[in-house]
Amino acid sequence: MNGFVETIKYVFTMIWEYITAIGITDVIDIALMTFVIYKVMIFVRDSKAKQLFKGVGLFIATLLVSDWFGFNTVNFILRNMLQVGIIALFILFQPELRRALERMGRTKWNSFISLDDKDKEKELEEKRAMISAVCSAAAELSRDKTGALIVFQREDNVFEYAKNGTEIDASVTPSLLLNIFFPRSPLHDGAAIIVDSRIHSAACVLPISQNAEISKELGTRHRAAIGMSESNDSLVLVVSEESGKISVSFDGNMQRDLNAEALEILLTKRLIGDSEKQDVSGIRGSIKNIKGKLQKKVNK
Repeated sequence: MNGFVETIKYVFTMIWEYITAIGITDVIDIALMTFVIYKVMIFVRDSKAKQLFKGVGLFIATLLVSDWFGFNTVNFILRNMLQVGIIALFILFQPELRRALERMGRTKWNSFISLDDKDKEKELEEKRAMISAVCSAAAELSRDKTGALIVFQREDNVFEYAKNGTEIDASVTPSLLLNIFFPRSPLHDGAAIIVDSRIHSAACVLPISQNAEISKELGTRHRAAIGMSESNDSLVLVVSEESGKISVSFDGNMQRDLNAEALEILLTKRLIGDSEKQDVSGIRGSIKNIKGKLQKKVNK
């Protein structure tokens, strides 16, 4: 029996030495690092911190340039800043890191390790469903002349405004939005903030625009919508309590008097965009073209 065990050990030892000799471990190591880098890039793309990462890249580039050209004073200052910079990054990215870890905890293993576009398709479906629910609710709020204020997060982080409201974390449905903005509801006075196609919080206080050129017929809700869109790149929907008119503010400007159909077109364009809508179909088309070319070469 001992001889058999020793033989098995010897065989496995020889196999491992053979694998090590041909560099399979290096291949596995590189593959694992490639996978990790890919996931980090996806996280950066999906997080709302692209501009922050650009700033970090510029900082590192300046540090390298100062080292190459012998700018000792600049290099000394940057190196000392770098020591506390890593801790600062964890603080700055705390909301994104928390959301990423929560998403990893909810995600099945096979979905996490996959490299296809199923997650992207699911995200687009959720956005379309959210937009449809918001438009349906906005149409009913407009008919009843019920005031409403809804913020859609895009690239820039809006959690500093969400934290002063009441956290909800619920799927977007017309009935929930109608209940939030019902005049006697404790949450109706303020803004509802939508993050990742979910209602993150309600009764949030937004910054009021100080632009003197804004029409005086616009009330506090409209000024708050414009102020929010001036502060970051978010999209803000307003339903007027006086007239029932639907407006959308973005980039410090406001598009007014929209119907449900025009609202859906605008939200789709601004929150999904033509390029994102075509991402999946474009990838599939490229794959088909490559397969077609390969098939032609095989046939030849």
